[in-house]
Amino acid sequence: MKSLIIASAMTLLTIVGTAHATHELKSAPVANEESDGHISWHEFRHELLAYPSVNASMNQEGVITIIGHTNSRYGKNEIDRLANRVRGATEVDNSILTD
Repeated sequence: MKSLIIASAMTLLTIVGTAHATHELKSAPVANEESDGHISWHEFRHELLAYPSVNASMNQEGVITIIGHTNSRYGKNEIDRLANRVRGATEVDNSILTD
């Protein structure tokens, strides 16, 4: 059931135009952060490549919605921390499931 919910949510985000992470990269700190501590949406999406089962979208009001699955609460918290640093973000809805 959990897999079906995750798959349905990922399909929905893909349909509305969210880029899908397809390659794993190291999850190192973002190198190009601005002096105010913010990162761009592009940099955030790049960091999400380390979490191939997670998708994110941001609406025009700046609300970031994150769905998917990570193996640990640490990964979920790290993604949330990064999302809250995105320039223009007003709210983060983190619906990531963990084991």
